[in-house]
Amino acid sequence: EIRKDFEREERLKQQESQQMDSKFRSGARNEFGRQDNRRTGGDFRATNRPSTFAPSAGARRPSKPASETDDDGFTTVSTTKVKSSLAQAASGQSSVPRAPKIVSKISSYAALAEETPSSAKPAPEPLDPETFQRRVGTIRNEYMQDPSNLEELFLSLDELSGTPDYLTKFVQVNCDRVVDCKDEERTAIYTLLDLLVQQGKLSSDDVTSGVTDLIEFIDSYFCDAPRAYEYLGDLLATMMKAKAVGIPFICEQAEKARLGSAENPFKIMEALVPAMKKIIGADETQTTLNANASAIEALLGGDKWGAIRSSL
Repeated sequence: EIRKDFEREERLKQQESQQMDSKFRSGARNEFGRQDNRRTGGDFRATNRPSTFAPSAGARRPSKPASETDDDGFTTVSTTKVKSSLAQAASGQSSVPRAPKIVSKISSYAALAEETPSSAKPAPEPLDPETFQRRVGTIRNEYMQDPSNLEELFLSLDELSGTPDYLTKFVQVNCDRVVDCKDEERTAIYTLLDLLVQQGKLSSDDVTSGVTDLIEFIDSYFCDAPRAYEYLGDLLATMMKAKAVGIPFICEQAEKARLGSAENPFKIMEALVPAMKKIIGADETQTTLNANASAIEALLGGDKWGAIRSSL
């Protein structure tokens, strides 16, 4: 009987335990008639209360770039924001401060070299007549030794530029030498003057001014050089070929030579015509003389002009 009582109490306890479990599972109502949700819910007041740890709407933390896995199993990060940052930097809208532009400094020596004017070559000093004549002789001799070295010739000519009217005087010194030198040097003088005219170093004014005295005072040279008229004719014909002088100029200067001797104009033209035929050709000579026939006839007279024309 005692055992039966014990078993009965055990069964009651099991029943009560099962009833309690069923109440919690079915959400049994409490003594106030409300459903007891303490097990399942919690405090609903917290749903509208801002969380202390939740970020505010105005200061959201930037989301991390979305990661993806490629075909090879590696994780890749989206470059959308990176590209956007690069685009902003390119357009000058980036908020990141730019590094200061580095300006290369010129060294003090280079700056000094730029500010200091380059030392100009000093201008040649004027030469006295004797030194000038000697220097012209040196230039002529150097040209005879190497006619092809035009650079040295032009530099030597520029060294005379300190002397007033140095080009005219250069022609004059060579003209004086023509009637008193050997044939080789005389030929070099003709060639030298012709070259300088062709190269633009001597102008027509330089030549005409330099040869004036030789024409006007040719008779004074004749005493020491019997072939002075012939040398003068070759020089004038060479300058005519270079287009530095012409028949009107020669006639004008020959008229001045009449003061020294009445025969000077005829002797000058008599020596000029054969030189023209030799240097510029017979046809060109005849054409040139016929074109200036009136000036020649006025200088020589009809008879003497007829004698020269017949020799053409």
